[in-house]
Amino acid sequence: MSRTLIKAYYALDDPMADLEVQPASLAWWRGLCRRCDRPTRRDLDFAELRGWHSRLMLCEVLADGSDMVTRIVGEEVKDLFTGQVEPKPHLRFDRGTRLGTIIDVSPERQRAHVRRIVDTPAIAVTQGWLELLNGRQVELFALDYPLFAAAGENRYVITFFEVQAGDVLDAMPHKGLRDMAHDNR
Repeated sequence: MSRTLIKAYYALDDPMADLEVQPASLAWWRGLCRRCDRPTRRDLDFAELRGWHSRLMLCEVLADGSDMVTRIVGEEVKDLFTGQVEPKPHLRFDRGTRLGTIIDVSPERQRAHVRRIVDTPAIAVTQGWLELLNGRQVELFALDYPLFAAAGENRYVITFFEVQAGDVLDAMPHKGLRDMAHDNR
């Protein structure tokens, strides 16, 4: 069983002092906003995100704001979601996957979530539990950052993930996460 919930939404200029996860992604975001008043996908410098590549996802927001489509999916993120106990039979989590097809949320709730991130705009903090194929549960933290539309493009959302397994809050190397998800089947 998987249970995911939105913990909070924050305004872009909120210092988020009460947020205890992902200080590195918050520092990156603040730096990006200092350089670019309205950051877009084109403003991303993936060299600045070294160490996060396997734990991030970049999604394009559909023009109607109803859902997002993956454009970049880190290996840890892919392994985490495809290692759930009850994946949908057709589950592929690759470039071009609509998030609404792989998460347990109604289309109405997905639309409201996406619109809140990109229209407000706001940073969303998601926390949830995923049960992996071996019966082990991991706690998931994600921060969704809105990116504005560049000329001729839709809006984007970049998401950073962290996983807590046991008492240690630390992202695991994707090989370790894959092994954890698939051992003892």
